[in-house]
Amino acid sequence: MSVPQPVPLQKVIDAPAEIQAIIDQITTSGYASIVSTLANSFGSRMVGQLGNTEAVNYIFNFFKGVGLETSIHDFSGGSPNVVGVLPGGNSLNNEVIVVGAHLDTTPLVSPGADDDASGVAAVMTMAQALSQYTYGYSIHFVAFNQEEQGLFGSKAYAGMLDFNGITVAAMVNFDMIYWDNPEAPENQKIDIIHNGGDSESFATLAENRGQDWLNAPVTKWYNPHMRSSDHSPFWDKDFPAIWFFERGGMSHPYIHSAADHTGQPDYSFELGTIVAQTAAAAVADFAEIVSTDPGFPQGTFVAPSPPLGYIPPADDVPIVIEIDDGLNDVNRVELSIDGADWIDISAGLTDTNCTYYWNATEAYGEIQLNAHIYDEVGWVGRASHSIIVDWGVSCLIDVPLPDEEIFQASTYTIWVNVSDPDEQPLTHVLININGSGWNAATVAVPNSRYYFNWDVNGWGPVTIKARAVDNNGLTNSSEVTATVIRFRPQVFGVTYAPLQPLSSDNVYVTAQVVKEDLGSNIQYIYVAYSINMGAWLSSRMTLAYGNTYEATLNPFRAGVRVQLYVAAQDVLGNIGRDDNGGLYYEFIVNANPMPILIIGGGVAGIIGLVIVIWMIRRRR
Repeated sequence: MSVPQPVPLQKVIDAPAEIQAIIDQITTSGYASIVSTLANSFGSRMVGQLGNTEAVNYIFNFFKGVGLETSIHDFSGGSPNVVGVLPGGNSLNNEVIVVGAHLDTTPLVSPGADDDASGVAAVMTMAQALSQYTYGYSIHFVAFNQEEQGLFGSKAYAGMLDFNGITVAAMVNFDMIYWDNPEAPENQKIDIIHNGGDSESFATLAENRGQDWLNAPVTKWYNPHMRSSDHSPFWDKDFPAIWFFERGGMSHPYIHSAADHTGQPDYSFELGTIVAQTAAAAVADFAEIVSTDPGFPQGTFVAPSPPLGYIPPADDVPIVIEIDDGLNDVNRVELSIDGADWIDISAGLTDTNCTYYWNATEAYGEIQLNAHIYDEVGWVGRASHSIIVDWGVSCLIDVPLPDEEIFQASTYTIWVNVSDPDEQPLTHVLININGSGWNAATVAVPNSRYYFNWDVNGWGPVTIKARAVDNNGLTNSSEVTATVIRFRPQVFGVTYAPLQPLSSDNVYVTAQVVKEDLGSNIQYIYVAYSINMGAWLSSRMTLAYGNTYEATLNPFRAGVRVQLYVAAQDVLGNIGRDDNGGLYYEFIVNANPMPILIIGGGVAGIIGLVIVIWMIRRRR
């Protein structure tokens, strides 16, 4: 077994624009995301484990999402292959290209990041990028299963193709492609293994495109004995096949162990990405993009294109396909409605379009339209379109009325009239008040009347919106603007005593406080006071009896000017107050009267005189 020798990297040249566009769509972030999902999200992907089934579903939905004809190839009653087909552009060409990697792992503890989430991610990113064009060959993207048990998935698939007389023009296999072996030369991180003949021709193409267009560290390697992966069953059928495999992979330090996880420092998402880009460039170059050729027939659905997102069911819905064909040799158009059998609609064909009138009276929900456009030499263009058939849904707020006044601190019932002519249950009816989030309304009469009980708070203008959503996700909405009227607590009858307090007097403040009948409950009541027009201070008032509240203010210094008012706040933050019409209640604090002393003679008289003098000086 000879090992390829290092060769200097060739000068990078520009890829053709269309192929460069494909290369650019295969990004490191996209590749890394798929590897991480497969390795970290499903648990073990070993055959028979739930993680294997979850990975199958994940790949199936991905293939379907990028527009491939997706199917499950169940060859053994469990742990199946996942297949996504990108149909070729020529109905007369029965040859296909297969791009594959295995999704299963071993043993149970292995996350299988390199073996072989790295390869499946290459298949998936290639499928996403290549699906933007039509090629001279059909391309089968396959996630093989049961590889670790003995290549059973790839054996079954290669055998199925051979049995059905389908020729494989080239097969690309990825198995372990993102370990950056530190002992491998920088320009030889990945081997392209082939067994000579047409396999070598395709390996040479991949090597040249990778080195020339991407400066990729790939080198072809003739080794017909390297059969331990999913390319081998294709060699057995004499189909050309190559294997992208990291240099030194047979001595991989983490293979088939719990250490095969995405956190390994020697694993390189960049290396895996450039391998996928190299293979995509080779496949696109080999298969030849035909969808942009002037003579290739192309079609675009231009009707129905409903402005509201849906069309009502009718017996003469026009389906119009615009034809773009530089050679004007389109001679047949086929249509499939929602997966039904293909029907020939060529009777409506003109030089520029094809029209078919569809009886949609029995249709409901999302409908998939697919078309084949054939020309005289077998080229076939494909078009697809998705529409929703539905009568729609109505939604109208009938309570409150526009500009209606709503009382604060009340419970107000919002009523919405809705209807779904399709007689399907509505998914939900939602209410939004002043942009505060959507709340589910309660059904009163199904598909007719819904309500929402609103605990009214705030005040001023308020916008109320309603939205009805049907089974197909169609929506309709309405809104009204109303006004919330607030009711402040009422404060009156403020008194204080004494009216002319002395500097030694407590000041007793009382007030009457009531809430409006439609107002909210009172939260607290306080007397606010200011000394010599300074900062406002406050003292909490307590209930004395009935609706009367009181507070006691400590004595003030003689000579100061005191202003006060009483305020009450409810639970919604509304404040009512009695401030004497904006003049405030006020008083001047008087000094205590001078004490009168009778001064006698002798020692007692002298003492009394001293006390008087001391008090006079103190008051100064």
